[in-house]
Amino acid sequence: KLRKLLKMSFLGIEESTNILTEAVLPAGYSLRPATDMDKKYMYECEIKSVDPAIADDDKTQEYIRDDVIRSIKDTKMIVYKGQTIGMITASSIDGGKYRYIGEIYLDKPHRNKGIGTTLIKDEMSRHDKIKLQVAQSNTKAKSLYESLGFKVIEKNDEAKMYVMLWEKP
Repeated sequence: KLRKLLKMSFLGIEESTNILTEAVLPAGYSLRPATDMDKKYMYECEIKSVDPAIADDDKTQEYIRDDVIRSIKDTKMIVYKGQTIGMITASSIDGGKYRYIGEIYLDKPHRNKGIGTTLIKDEMSRHDKIKLQVAQSNTKAKSLYESLGFKVIEKNDEAKMYVMLWEKP
């Protein structure tokens, strides 16, 4: 049942061409495609992004391991001075109706520097509708998304997630 809850927003994800561009990031930051060498880091980022109450669940961990393998083609690693410090995963879902930001993660020392905002705004500039999920416990991220115009369209208390939507005005 938990696997189904975690999978809710991945339903409808299709093969996509990852068109994440080189957004104009602060000096020293860049993006590069994810490779198999990034799988461990990607897993660690994803496990940190779920609610702590379900992070230790075996099914949650299995789902995240599978998700890393599925999403590597749609992931860009965020690099600072040669060191991987984050990631963003984005793909088309529901027959291309929505862009889905499946993951956006930055190591703590690199947060609140406008990097995540820049990457989200880059996606917003190229798509009409964007969906994402955020852990209910991640109030800072939820506030950021709301400040950019995202609205909660679904609350799942069992998975401890919000599904949020942004639509181009």
